[in-house]
Amino acid sequence: MEKKEPQAAVHSLTNSTVDDHVPAAPRRTSSTVVRTDDWWLWEVIGVVSSAAALIGMVIFLNHFNNKEQPVWAYTYNKKTDQALHVSLNSILSILGTVARICVLIPVTKGLGQLKWVWFAEKERVLTDFDKFEAATRGLTGSAMLMWRLRGRHFAAIGALAMMLALGFDAFVQNLVTYYIAYEPNSGVGAYIGGNVTVYSAVGAWNSV
Repeated sequence: MEKKEPQAAVHSLTNSTVDDHVPAAPRRTSSTVVRTDDWWLWEVIGVVSSAAALIGMVIFLNHFNNKEQPVWAYTYNKKTDQALHVSLNSILSILGTVARICVLIPVTKGLGQLKWVWFAEKERVLTDFDKFEAATRGLTGSAMLMWRLRGRHFAAIGALAMMLALGFDAFVQNLVTYYIAYEPNSGVGAYIGGNVTVYSAVGAWNSV
């Protein structure tokens, strides 16, 4: 029995098969998006907006300092029980929320950049990646990152800023205190209430 030589099988590639094996060309990123990331545009907008909200808060408080509490209300259907009231604390809460949200934009972006700096310095454990990601999302992650860094890295300042930002609204509410101010009114006479005891000079022993 003769031994057959191995034969090579040649498969032809159709156009569809070739297209499936050719990697797709990377999508070009818009030049506007690239410039925005390079110039840190959103971070600058966040810092400026937060500073503007804080300055507006100072001007607002200075304007109503030691003055009568303003009354801002809108009555609909001409009914006093259906009125929308806005207080000083409501305006301060809005300004404080805007300032907190805007200041968190550069903080979270900065932590994202410092994460790669942390790994570029030397070999790190992979769990540090999760700690940096968690620090951008809340109080617990920021506390874990500060404990991991022991305050020996610039990213610890960002984690501390995240923790302080969560208590920002509570401090804003304490900026306003209300008190009753008594003022003299010389145009109105003084009156005594109706519960007055009248004493007579004539005693019971002088009565007939």
